[in-house]
Amino acid sequence: MRTRRHAVVLLLAGGALLAGCGGGDDEKDGGSLRQGAPATATIDVPAATGDVFSGTGYALHLTGRWSDVTAQTRKITSVAGLDRAIAKPRDGARGATNVNVIREANPAKLSLERVVVVYRAGLLRAGKTGMTGTVPIALGTKPALSYTFHSASPDGAPLRERQVVALHGALSYVITLASGPREFRAGNRDFLSMLSTWRWG
Repeated sequence: MRTRRHAVVLLLAGGALLAGCGGGDDEKDGGSLRQGAPATATIDVPAATGDVFSGTGYALHLTGRWSDVTAQTRKITSVAGLDRAIAKPRDGARGATNVNVIREANPAKLSLERVVVVYRAGLLRAGKTGMTGTVPIALGTKPALSYTFHSASPDGAPLRERQVVALHGALSYVITLASGPREFRAGNRDFLSMLSTWRWG
């Protein structure tokens, strides 16, 4: 039996910073965030219908061949706040695509907008480039802000990321998609499809 390989390329950009505001997100790759009501964009992709994937205080449906890689991820990183990680297996020469969720305390009770300012400033200090403005979306029943940027893997390979930030109780949740530039279109579509099924609990 052929074993599916998951390559975990973590970009835990949100952790331990408590990051920006901006204009609109120009990202249309593989499914879009379409402006709906005045303050919220809608996720314009079909909702995922795969297995339920549960984290701490939330659950969502997976899509395609995505699966849990939390255990493998924790073996290669000690970033505080990492809750869960999922990934899709490599497809031949195509690069890895993964998503991680970080939960972080918000002791100063900052607003969502201020939390995102802090995270985005941290990303820029860390050398991330091509950052888009923020787009307001709904993550389950909570407001969230989404934006994309360019970065690099530990071995220097170019990467593209989408980050979604929401507040739930006294915590901030930072959900990050990371993939190679060629894989971003498909990965982004899967990511938005799964996020459209997000439920708090």
